[in-house]
Amino acid sequence: CWRACGCCLEVSGCEKLRSVVIGGGSCVNWNGFVMKDCESVEEVVIGDGCFANSEGGVFEASECEKMKRFLIGEGCCVKWSSFTLNNCSIEEVSIGNGSFANCEGGEFEVSECERLGRMIVGSGCCVNWSSFVLRNCGVEEVSIGDGCFVSCENTVFESGSSLAG
Repeated sequence: CWRACGCCLEVSGCEKLRSVVIGGGSCVNWNGFVMKDCESVEEVVIGDGCFANSEGGVFEASECEKMKRFLIGEGCCVKWSSFTLNNCSIEEVSIGNGSFANCEGGEFEVSECERLGRMIVGSGCCVNWSSFVLRNCGVEEVSIGDGCFVSCENTVFESGSSLAG
């Protein structure tokens, strides 16, 4: 169910796992968080300053049928280059100030998350990332803080009829 692969945390197929909570300042040198096929996980909470020292890391969650909330604290994954959520029943995503902040050309994609109602990206996140994509999500609120996606070359909001105006 849990596996540390090098310096990457992989969580997959955990039938009874309901939540994942990583305390502040933990896993600072790990360069990946991958969660797949976790049918019973409802919540992931990552405290401030986690995964903060490693470069080029990836953050990925897919096929998590019961996931409702994904909360990432401030200053997390600072030098990581990818954030992907795919086919999760997630309702809320919140990324704290200064997370995913210091990487060039990163890619941010949330797709096939039809229950997603609220996406909050704090100030100073994903500053020099090249892509921001929300595809086939039922999002009602998107809040992007100051100084985010400054160098973004590709911005996609598909299924725009679901966006509140």
